[in-house]
Order: sequence, then structure tokens, then C-alpha cells
Amino acid sequence: MLHSDLQGTGDGASAPGVSIDLRGRRIADVGGRAGLITHLRALIERLNGRFIHHDGGIDDSARRLARILGQADAVLCPVDCVSHGACLLAKQLCKRTAKPFVPLRSAGLSSFVTGLHRIAAAGPEGTA
Repeated sequence: MLHSDLQGTGDGASAPGVSIDLRGRRIADVGGRAGLITHLRALIERLNGRFIHHDGGIDDSARRLARILGQADAVLCPVDCVSHGACLLAKQLCKRTAKPFVPLRSAGLSSFVTGLHRIAAAGPEGTA
């Protein structure tokens, strides 16, 4: 099922048969589950993107969040596994800098792929 989502043939947000190509964009993930980070990084890299991560305030500071998001082209934020403050700050920073901000329903891989579909569909300059 995940493979079909990556190819655009599952429940993702893009049209059937269209695979995700991030076109070198830097995708920031704020929060999430620590055990998935290496898998998410590998996935982003396979999809022609660059992965940036901030843990949402566990060890990383809010000041570091602003620096990380300054480097990103788009931001994903799983709302079930991040501090409310970090997610709100990410949303505000994205709005201020006109970057796509995609809140994810959960920290799972399937939600992450759905978010990537939204980012890819928005194009390099669009909002998700």
C-alpha cells in the first residue's frame, strides 16, 4: 500500500500514476517519532529531496527551529507527536515566509507520504 502511495496510485493527494519528485526541495519535519527519522530521511532522498529535522522541542530549542525552517522549502508537522508551541511556531514562520506548511494527522509513514504528495502537487513555489 505504501509503495502504491509513493507511485501515486493509492489514496495520496496526487493523480494516479504520478510518482513523487521533490525536485531537490528541502523538506523539514518538525516533531514525529525518533525511530522513524532515518526511514523518513531515506524516503525523502529517494524522492529527490533533502531532509531536515527538528524534534519539536524535546532536545532542540525554538531558536533552532527558526534556523532550520529558514533552510527549508516546505514543512511537515505531525500534530499528534509534537509540542503545540513548536507546531504553531512552524506554522507562523511558514506563513511569514510563504513556505508550504502541511500539518499531518499522525506521525506515521502513511501520513508523511500523503504530506509529500501535497508538497509535490503544490510545486516549487506553491502553498500546500
